[in-house]
Amino acid sequence: MNPDLHAFVREALARGTSRDDVRKALRDARWPEDEIEAELEAWHDAGLGLPVPRRRLGFSPREAFLYLLLFVALYLVAFNVGSILFFWIERLWPDAAMSGSEEYWDRTRDGVRFAISCVLVAFPVYLYTAGPVLASHVPLIAATSTGVVAGTFVGVPVLRRVPENTYRQMIGLLLVVLGAALIVMAM
Repeated sequence: MNPDLHAFVREALARGTSRDDVRKALRDARWPEDEIEAELEAWHDAGLGLPVPRRRLGFSPREAFLYLLLFVALYLVAFNVGSILFFWIERLWPDAAMSGSEEYWDRTRDGVRFAISCVLVAFPVYLYTAGPVLASHVPLIAATSTGVVAGTFVGVPVLRRVPENTYRQMIGLLLVVLGAALIVMAM
C-alpha cells in the first residue's frame, strides 16, 4: 500500500468527495486500476462524514514463522507418537522372522529412543505456539478426554457382552446419525 495514495483517498473521502470522482482523479494521475480499487475498498462509508477503515488481515513475518513452527511441531509429534505406537505393537506381536535377531531389537530400541526424544522436544514447542488457541478450548478438551478415558474403561467390558451382529448395527446407526447431523449443521 502506497502511503501517499492512502492519505489522498482518506482525505478525499473525509471531505465528502464521491468515490467515482476519487477514482477519476486517480486515473487521470495514472495510478494503476488495481491499486485504486484496493485503496477504495479499504474504506467503508458508514454515513458518519468520515471514512471508516476496513480491517485488513495480514500476517507479519513473526506470525508466519510461528505458524510454520506450529505445523512442524505438530507433524513431529503426530509422526513420532505413531512410530511409538507401531514399535509397541511390534513388541507385543513380533514378526516371527525377526523374533530371534538382537540386531533388530537394537534398531527398534534406537527408533523408540529417537521418537520419544522428538516428542519430548516438539510437544512443548507445539503447546507454546498453539497455547492461546488451546487455552480457549480447555473445557472442551477436558470433557472429550474424560469421555474417551471413561468410555474405554466402561465400554470395553460392556461391549464384550454385546453380540457382534448387534454391535455392527449399533455402529452403523451411530454413523448414519452422525452423518445426518453433519449434513444438517452444514446447511
